Amino acid sequence: MKNFILWIWIGVYLGSIVKVNAQSCCGNPSVYANSENVLNFTTLQKKRFIADLNLDYTHIKSTEHSNHSSNTHDHHNHNHSSNTNAHTSLQSILLNTAQVRYGLHDKITLHAQIPFWLVESPNEYASIFGDASLLATYKVMQKENYGIGATTGIELPTGNSYLVFENNYLITGSGSFDPIVGAFTWFKYKKFITRLQTQYKQGMKGFDNIHFGSTVNTQWIVAYYLKGIESESKFKINFNTGLSQDWTNAHTQNGKFIDNTGSFILWYNAGTQIQYKKILFPLSFIVPVYMNLRGMQNEPQFRLKTGVTLMF
Repeated sequence: MKNFILWIWIGVYLGSIVKVNAQSCCGNPSVYANSENVLNFTTLQKKRFIADLNLDYTHIKSTEHSNHSSNTHDHHNHNHSSNTNAHTSLQSILLNTAQVRYGLHDKITLHAQIPFWLVESPNEYASIFGDASLLATYKVMQKENYGIGATTGIELPTGNSYLVFENNYLITGSGSFDPIVGAFTWFKYKKFITRLQTQYKQGMKGFDNIHFGSTVNTQWIVAYYLKGIESESKFKINFNTGLSQDWTNAHTQNGKFIDNTGSFILWYNAGTQIQYKKILFPLSFIVPVYMNLRGMQNEPQFRLKTGVTLMF
């Protein structure tokens, strides 16, 4: 267990934490700053390197709304396009996140993430890079069967726009530097590993004088290992389940709340991880069990997460 990192990608953020914070008020996934959502510990050994690509697909419930506008904003020229006759609710979101991590020290690991969005509606299709994030994870304590750690970092304004579908803000780029802090703990017992983590991102004023809402993401997950938890075997497999929550405060502009922004979603996750040598494949199915969406927003129906992790 000391020579590899176990990764798990669930909703919540996880998601989510961190973030690379892609956030939204229409139920799309959040990207956690340590979006790998490690089950037992997060920091790497010194000079250790890990890279992965994660895919998070969200299917949106169909709506019967009409006479809503669909707008695309760009912070360079603020072009505004509108089609008031078409049904323009979101249909699906595919969030692709590339991440690398490097063990700077036995107690400090550096993270870098960048997301790429593919967004679909009945009459529009958008593909766009989002806000990247730089983070550092610190190993506060780590024993054989439990550990505690903390994460801090910043989200960078690398995304060049945000999207609006039926007045629902999909924040692919906020235009601001947003600070991030988080903490996690894990515990191992026989063939079980459980992990609890939470992360907070302070939303700042960005594009169009909008103060995008802050976010809190929390995840609890339990994994049962059919093979590999106590050994250095080449093949490892676990089944995992858990809950996560995504909370986003409503956006404000000129001191006033923006309609149809702000949300709380509780997710249930079930998944598996399969590792062979230094390659890991995660797969998760995620459904919302409770939603409180402020105003009229698109609702997520389910999420699928998968990807590939390479450990060097």
